[in-house]
Amino acid sequence: MDSTVIKSVVENVSIVQVEVDILALVRQAASKRILYLPHALRQMLRLDRMITKSEVRSVVEAGEVI
Repeated sequence: MDSTVIKSVVENVSIVQVEVDILALVRQAASKRILYLPHALRQMLRLDRMITKSEVRSVVEAGEVI
């Protein structure tokens, strides 16, 4: 492998590690409390959405990062 490919692989691994760390921190914070800002509440309560707090918690605890 040339150095450019190795550098690219190392950078990608670092990015994945940061995403995992952030996800762990978000889930840890959410286990204590989830803060619903007014905009989020308006979106959750729209008649075409009707998203519950338990659905939000479920996604935060077990959802996939995209």
